[in-house]
Amino acid sequence: MALAKDKHYWGQLRAALTAGHWDSQLPAKAPNATPLSWSELFRKFNKHCTGHVDVAEVASQTHALALLLFVTKKQEITERTSVPPLPIDTNGECVLPEERRDEAKQGFDVLKNLRSQNTNMMNHALAYYAYALGDSAGCIAYLERIPDIGSLQSSIPSSRPDSLGATLQDGRAWAMTEAMRSICLKGMSYENLHPDEYRSALEQYAEALPILSFIKTELTLTSTPSATGAIDFSSFTRYRELWRWVDRLLWRAIVLASRCCDVFDDDTTRVDSLWTWLAHYSALSTYWPPDFHCELRSTVCVLHLRALVLRHGHAPDESAISSSATATTSKPPPWVHAARVVTQEYHAILTASSTFPRAGERNKRVEDFVDLCVAVWETGGAFGEHAGWVIDILWWATRLTFNSYRIYRHMTRLFYVSGDPQLAKRTLRLYVQVVSKAHLASDAGVGADADTDQHWVDTLASGARMLCNLASSLPGIDGIEMVREAGTYVEQAKTRLPAEDVELAAKVALAEGIYHQVLALKGPDLQPEQNPHFRPERFAQARKAFMKSVELHGTPAGFFHLAVALACPSEDQDLDTAISYTAFAMEGDPKEIRYWHLMALLLSAKEQWQAARAIVDQAEQIGEPEPEPVDGLTPIAEAPTVEDGEAVDGLPASSEPRPSDKKAVYVLGNEGEVPPSDDLLKPALDHPPPSQQDLFEHALQLRMTQIALTEYMEGPEGAAEQGVEVFQWVAEKRSGSTEQQRMSASGSRSTHHTEKVASQQANGTSGGEDQLTPRPPAIAVTVSPATPIEPSQSFFAEQEKLATDDPHPDRLSDSGRRSISGSSQHDRSRHKRMQQKLKDRVHQGHARISSISKKIGSGVARNGSLKRSRSAPDFDSMLRPSAYQASSIHSRRRLSAVTSMSDLHDTDAQTPPPPALPPIEASSSVNSRATRERRLLSDLWLMSAATFRRLDKIEQARGAIQEAEVRDENNPAVWVQLGLYYIALGRTRAAIEALQKALFISPDDVPASIHLCRLYLAEGGSHDAVSEGGPHTQDSVDPHHHHDTVDLAAGILTRLSKTAGWDVPEVWFYLARAAGYQGQKARQRECLSKALRLSEKRGVREIGAAIGWCL
Repeated sequence: MALAKDKHYWGQLRAALTAGHWDSQLPAKAPNATPLSWSELFRKFNKHCTGHVDVAEVASQTHALALLLFVTKKQEITERTSVPPLPIDTNGECVLPEERRDEAKQGFDVLKNLRSQNTNMMNHALAYYAYALGDSAGCIAYLERIPDIGSLQSSIPSSRPDSLGATLQDGRAWAMTEAMRSICLKGMSYENLHPDEYRSALEQYAEALPILSFIKTELTLTSTPSATGAIDFSSFTRYRELWRWVDRLLWRAIVLASRCCDVFDDDTTRVDSLWTWLAHYSALSTYWPPDFHCELRSTVCVLHLRALVLRHGHAPDESAISSSATATTSKPPPWVHAARVVTQEYHAILTASSTFPRAGERNKRVEDFVDLCVAVWETGGAFGEHAGWVIDILWWATRLTFNSYRIYRHMTRLFYVSGDPQLAKRTLRLYVQVVSKAHLASDAGVGADADTDQHWVDTLASGARMLCNLASSLPGIDGIEMVREAGTYVEQAKTRLPAEDVELAAKVALAEGIYHQVLALKGPDLQPEQNPHFRPERFAQARKAFMKSVELHGTPAGFFHLAVALACPSEDQDLDTAISYTAFAMEGDPKEIRYWHLMALLLSAKEQWQAARAIVDQAEQIGEPEPEPVDGLTPIAEAPTVEDGEAVDGLPASSEPRPSDKKAVYVLGNEGEVPPSDDLLKPALDHPPPSQQDLFEHALQLRMTQIALTEYMEGPEGAAEQGVEVFQWVAEKRSGSTEQQRMSASGSRSTHHTEKVASQQANGTSGGEDQLTPRPPAIAVTVSPATPIEPSQSFFAEQEKLATDDPHPDRLSDSGRRSISGSSQHDRSRHKRMQQKLKDRVHQGHARISSISKKIGSGVARNGSLKRSRSAPDFDSMLRPSAYQASSIHSRRRLSAVTSMSDLHDTDAQTPPPPALPPIEASSSVNSRATRERRLLSDLWLMSAATFRRLDKIEQARGAIQEAEVRDENNPAVWVQLGLYYIALGRTRAAIEALQKALFISPDDVPASIHLCRLYLAEGGSHDAVSEGGPHTQDSVDPHHHHDTVDLAAGILTRLSKTAGWDVPEVWFYLARAAGYQGQKARQRECLSKALRLSEKRGVREIGAAIGWCL
């Protein structure tokens, strides 16, 4: 019984000391489970463990000193009025204040007078007291008496040291604790005595490396994750005192290594390598709860992240980052994973230690952490696809800060690059509001914390460009309020623009130029009809601002915008100079595909066809994977070497080789405190690097231009062949053939026909950018959007014969009667009501055509798409094998729930169910980008339809239109192409209804308006025009009707010439024709002159549609 109690109290004493619950009232238990206080534990130990009075006394004095240090630290934290900087110096760590040293000296004297045969145990305890009393030299003297300070021989006798399960019972855990404590105290003593000799102190800490390795491989096995992934911290509580000294030692070693070790020294076997200590810390800190040693661990996390950013953040300039954007970015660099592990740990620490700030205070640590996360993201490439984890951190930070302008600034940028412009606009407005009020308070003499002028101006300039970019992508005058808002931001930026910052001044000038240019394009909201010089003045101001920007600091984006401004249709249009500036942009950033695309468009406008084709052929290789080497051999020049950034064991691979002449980089150096993390942030890029989705869209737009260019040079036959290659390319990019995916969903086509149609898919120009039909032209102008000529009399006669041969000219299929051609009950009176409504819209100016939604042809829903069938589609009949018959747009739309995503394998947008339910508005960036891609693929199919029509392959054209509608049911260009399809068949009334539906979907659609007015003028300009009912119907000879249609067309075209169609030659040409019918000869000559001038310097595609007006 006595032996059992002896072992029990030995174990209880060791357990209590190792656990380190110094302020606990009941740290141990008796054999009968009765709780024991510290004093009772020592008494029981002396009673039952005879001959070890020295052990009990050392334990008692160790507890007394540790309790004094614990109470002192707790009191210090309680009395804090503000959050101190991150600790990087010893600064009294483990040293008692003067008012508590007298009490500690009594214990020190007791130990010095104690007689014990265990000298190592005594020296460990005496060194602890000496350091706590501020005697660093005495501490070192005591520790020098210990022969092997890193030995795991316990000062407490041990009987069974052979098993890990007995670590608490045999005393090895307490032995490790004493050893770690003494090594740490010795190192801190060296720091205090020799503050500038970092490596000497680091060598002292290196004595703990064998113990750290033992802990990492043995002791952490008891803290393995559970089945749910959560760490079991019960073992941590048993070894708390050991972990305290492990953390304290690693903190000191990492701080010293940050001062004297180069971040590029990757040898983790050396003790003077920062990465050696960080590797040990990362392996051990996983098993610590987030509220453990928050101050010290926060310092280590910040230094670790700073080291990673400094190690990998050596992109030489903006063009390098932009160039890297063209490479495969499916995964971030490997080192980013290591950084994210550290950010997760620091996030947990801040969550456990931070609180919402009081009035007038800021949570600087959270804000600094946000800067650090953004710096990691920037160093990893600043790609929008990889910004999700940073955005999560930003949302979390908003709950621990109050109106932090720094967080709002980062949010604005990351929301935008990640594809969420709505949230980006909201946070930008919050940022402007918060900082503006801070400026007002500061100007009034009230101290206010505001963002720096440089960040303020830079954010406003970037925000203005963002708003202009968003507005320029909207049709008509939509987005004019955003443009006005951008103008106010530009003016605000000018008020605090530092005079000495030339680059920032160039950014503001560039933003100002973009604002003026987009405002000129959106000008109708400002009633330019009252100021005919509105657009020329705005364009002149834009060119002046762009010129100022490139003169101050020429950037590829600046040259690009200047070239676009010079290429805009105006009196100052200068294509030669625009080509020169585009060449500068291409030279500055040769991997930006949009610069090459602009050059091709400008050369085509100069009719330099071969040069334009050469540019396109070279540009289409940008971003494409390099061909694999023969026999799988790696070229010698590309063989990885250590100097070129080869991965080192224990470290993530370097993305950038270290320059041979690069100076050593230190995380801290001789800094007195941890530098703010915002000094790691890179200068904001001129424009965000394109995402994978953006790269695909840019490359596809270039290939669409290639098709249009081929048609100009080789005719529609050449465009058809080129189109096959483009569809092949799309299929490769989307991991599968579009036709095969559709066939697997619908199963309504035979294999033979599918292959035939797939081989014939080609492109002309998108939707409303159709080219002239090969039939005799009505005007010798290259038109885009496409303007097929008026059907001649012989053409109408041929189409009348076709109608006679077909007893049901309106029927493509049973469902076609409900969709494409509408109800067979349409009469002339309804057609007149539609015309009257269009007249009212012209007179009302900005009134939307949605006001006549109830009067438009059947099959139109409120969301602007075709009306769904009330009943569910018969999938059984659709999937039943049968001979192919082209279905109507409506019937194909009923299958769109199955097939609309056939081209989009990398998105997770859900397909809608077939019943007649309203569409779900998706707000996520993924669905937004998927919508953009579907629109682009829809336009590609419409280009194919236009080419088929010009090749007189009418049935294939109809199939391509149906494919386009499946891809994007809300695309107004689908109805435009359907109208052109009906024109080719001579079915004028059906064409008019289709074009009216296009205007219902998009009231400002220029191609739909042009083609509709052309048909109206064809009716009004010729009394013997043929309608669908034949050449001698009663309606066709009504003179009032002809005058009404001419007036209606003139009104629509007049408004269009002042709004979205001001630079489209066809608008002015048909406006001239309308003026001629009305007897306005002077107006006719004026409009014809305008049309001729606009058509003379026109490329194969419009710059805004192919590239966009701004980056």
